[in-house]
Order: sequence, then structure tokens, then C-alpha cells
Amino acid sequence: MRLRSKVSVLVLPVVSALVLAGCGGGGGSSSGDGVISLLGNDPQNPLIPTNTQETEGGKIVDAMWSGLLKYNPDTGKAENEMATSITPSEKNTVFDVKFKKGWKFQDGTEVKADNFINAWNYGAYAPNGQNNADFFSDIKGYNDVHPEDEKAKPATDKMSGLQKVNDYEFKVTLSSPNITFKQKLGYTAFYPMPDQFFKAPDKNKWAKDKPIGNGPYRFDEYKPSVETKLKRFDQFSGPDKPQPKEIDFKVYQNQDAAYRDLQAGNLDFMEVVPPSALAGNKYKTDLDGRVLNGPLMTDEAIAIPEYLKEPAFKNPDFRHGISMAINRAEISKQIFNGSREPIDGWLPPSVPGVQKGACGEFCQYNPQKAKELIQKVGWKGTIPIQSNADAGHKEWIEAVANSINKTLEGTGVKAQFSPVPTFQVLRQQEAGKQLAGWTRSGWNFDFPSPDNQLAALYKTGGSTNITDYSNPKLDQMLEQAREAATDDEANKDYAEAEKMLVANMPQIPLWSETGTAAYSDKIKSVKENKMKRVADVTSIVLNNNKS
Repeated sequence: MRLRSKVSVLVLPVVSALVLAGCGGGGGSSSGDGVISLLGNDPQNPLIPTNTQETEGGKIVDAMWSGLLKYNPDTGKAENEMATSITPSEKNTVFDVKFKKGWKFQDGTEVKADNFINAWNYGAYAPNGQNNADFFSDIKGYNDVHPEDEKAKPATDKMSGLQKVNDYEFKVTLSSPNITFKQKLGYTAFYPMPDQFFKAPDKNKWAKDKPIGNGPYRFDEYKPSVETKLKRFDQFSGPDKPQPKEIDFKVYQNQDAAYRDLQAGNLDFMEVVPPSALAGNKYKTDLDGRVLNGPLMTDEAIAIPEYLKEPAFKNPDFRHGISMAINRAEISKQIFNGSREPIDGWLPPSVPGVQKGACGEFCQYNPQKAKELIQKVGWKGTIPIQSNADAGHKEWIEAVANSINKTLEGTGVKAQFSPVPTFQVLRQQEAGKQLAGWTRSGWNFDFPSPDNQLAALYKTGGSTNITDYSNPKLDQMLEQAREAATDDEANKDYAEAEKMLVANMPQIPLWSETGTAAYSDKIKSVKENKMKRVADVTSIVLNNNKS
């Protein structure tokens, strides 16, 4: 889910660069009477944390829940939220977790160890079909609840690696050492669930009608294709109390429509200014400086599903040729007005431990070499590049297609934008392995480690492996990185794993985002979590002079 920059967080006199900040509608005062409207979209699934993997649902879930850890919006580092301590054993195989007493769910019940243990077991149990199940695969006994053969009946519904010590302490035993495991515990999948969730006969209906979290905002109403409304939870147990009384995640058909509403005062925050407003720095004049620029821990690529039937699409020479036909620098300048930076690997440069140059020459614009490789393959036809039509991707995908077409003129190979109506539909096609062409792939980090993106997108059976890519040697290298004794050793192994992607290039890296968010004059200040590419809802301060 994610979605999501670790570099500095820039708290400007105003704004969050990601997705959470505007202040809208009903009046802003320091007493917290304001209503904030944010650019959102329909979540892919009902609001169950272990099944919420994509950015749009993640925005809502992260506002409704609190975890053992949270990610510092200024640094991206994992810090205690509910946890009082998380103590690893010498070899990072056992983690003793202690957390605060008295933390309440929004139904008034207290969060206890069973609420974590039961939620994690529910998420891991294969018959429940949770998208985030793979995040629990490190825990001892995962294979017993989630057999490798998805059709096999699990031996049990409880992982042996979860042991309750008392109501406010539990131990997590892993099947093998993992130096990155602790960092994961602020991610959505590891949130606790209330007792009433486990008693509900239809859990998806529960999550649609009135999901209950333990965070700063509670669910109020969902109107498909219109908005999701959250209300402030005044009994929130965390130290940072939210100010706005309501957050509305508003759905738009496209970013241009949202931007017009922002200008008109009908939307208060959008994390990405559309290309039409970036051109010539138009947005700066439109918004009188109400913008936030800064690097984000996020990147974009073109994913190539392995299950597509066209043999040429599987050919490494063909993939390398297409990559070298894309003029990333020119597109970043002309379409994004410099708000994107071309990347030379499969990870954004702001991720801790990233080493430069993983992609080598194949991420460099080289028209002659590109043409040679494509002619060597000999295939002729059109490559469809899919993306949702409701989020401002049309311009840059068409620019990528034009760059490919211009570079490969005369080879008989062309590319074209192939729109899918909504993000929800696109995610359903990805999850069901029903993509009909190549597709846009964007990634926001869930926790600050190369492991997050490499394991999710490229590990065999990874939680977000939309290409169905598999490389046993890469899988083995990721395991070696997790078992490393130090972060430096782990990062060297992650770098080696990343380099393995060069051979088959399951995704074509494009650029990372420097970020350009826009907000209304109803906001005084807010912090952005640049790793998760969302705003820190508890940091929002409203402008007293606006209503």
C-alpha cells in the first residue's frame, strides 16, 4: 500500500505533500471544528487492514487505526506508537512485544494482546484470502496456516510463533532470522482488530457497514464513487490528538477535475498536481504559493506480466530495447516540469541502503541500441500500456508511448495508452492476473527498507507481485539479506538481489517523485509522511481565519 519518502519531511507553513491534508468545508478553528476534504478514491476492498494493500484504501485505514509502531513523518524511521518496547533476540528470531495499557478501540473496548494475535492469525490464514497474508510469512507456523499449495487444507488456523505472555505483552518467534522484521510492525497488516470483528458472521459486511479501529478517526459513511467520511475519535488514546472534526476522502474522475475544485475551494488537499498545472509552473500562480515540494520515497515503472501470451514480451532483448527507447529525462522535464527524477534501478534513491546503478545501461536513453535490440527480436505490433484513467497518468503514459514510437520508427513496434476506467478496476485486474497488456506500476513504501519493495514486487508469490515474476536465486538472496547480522550486510545483499532484475526486467524503471502537493488556504500547517506518501492526520492545524 501503499504508497509511500523518507527523505526530509518539510513542514512548510502549510502543507502535507501527500494525501492528507486539506481543510474543507465547515469552518476551521483551533478548537477543531473544521471539515477537511482530501483527494481520494474508492478502496479496492472493504476496510480490513490485512486485506488493504493499495494506496486508496490505505489512506483510510491508516487514519482509522494505530499500530505498535508509526513512521516518523520527518525522517521515515519507525518509532513506538502503541508499543512501549519491541526487544529482539540476539539473532533476530524472537521479538518480545510490550504495549501500552488502556488504549481503546472506537467501540470502547481495550486493545489487548489477543487483538493483535487474532488479527495476525486471521490475516495469515489462507482460506481468509487476505491480500497482506505474505507479510506474516516470517512468523513460525505460517506454512501451517498458509500452505504453499493454495488448494491444500491448512493444518491449523493459528501460527505457533505467536505466544501471549499477558494482556499487554506477547512474543513473536520467526522461522528464521530477519533483521528487518521489527521495522514492519507499523505497517497496515499488523494493526489490531476488535473482538467484535472476530464475532461477525460476515466480516466483509462488517468492514463495509461500520469498521472499528483504534486510531484518531472513526468510520462514518462510504458512498461509492463519491466519498468516504471519517469523524474525529475524541477518545483517541494516542498522545497526538487530531484537530479537524471530519475528514472526507472525495472521489474524482480525474486529477484535472480535482484541481479545479481545489482552486474553487471545494477540495482542500491533493497530493499530486496534475501535469496540466505543472506545465510552465502554472500551479504556483494558481495557488499563490500554497504548494509543497520535496522528494518522496516512491517510484514509478511499467510492469510486464509474465502470463501474457505474446512470446516477444518475454524476451529480455525486447524489454531492454523498449526501456532504452524511453527518454526519461525529457519526459520528466516536459510533462512533470522537473517533479520527477529518472532512476537507474528498481528502488528510489531515498531508500536506506540503496546503491546506484542497478539497471546499468538499460535504463539509459539510447535510440540506436534500442532499435538494434528490437530489430533483433523481429516482432511487430502494438504494446498496450494500461493504467487507470482517473488519476492523471494519461499524459505521461502517452509521452512514454510517443518516445518509444519515435525511437523505434520503422521497426513496426508501437506503444499506446490503454485506459482502464478506475483504480479499483485496475487493481482487480492485477490481483486476478487479468491484465491485457503492460501496465503502470507505482510504489509507495510501507516500511523503510529495500526488503519492502523487492519482496513485495519480485519475490515468488510476493504480496504485490503483479507481474507473476519468479526467480529462485533472487528469493534466496532476499532470505540471505534478512538473516544478515548488520544493516550494512543486509543492504549489500539487497543490492545484489536488485541487480538480478536486470536480466529479465520484469518492470521497466522510470523515475522517482520529488512531489508537488497543493492545498487550500484553510490549512495552516501539516506534516507529510514522505515514506507512506500520506499526510500525518494528527499534525494538521487549521487556519483560524477561514471557515
